[in-house]
Amino acid sequence: MTDLEISWVALKDVHQHYGFSSLGAARNAVAAGRFPVPTYKMGRLIVIDKVVHDEFFRRKREAALRALDNNNRGS
Repeated sequence: MTDLEISWVALKDVHQHYGFSSLGAARNAVAAGRFPVPTYKMGRLIVIDKVVHDEFFRRKREAALRALDNNNRGS
């Protein structure tokens, strides 16, 4: 990551990736401590660190691939 690269993603841009159909629902989950990854404020924005965001979905992908592999073994 270069010095000019932003190290976070805004909740408003990615909330649907986490299963929230609206930004309001995602904000409510953050406020209630139920959002699936840690968030923090950057000015008026709620943001997620890019590394955390990427790792969350990397782990989801790994779990899905393991499940697929297990399903294929049972066939």
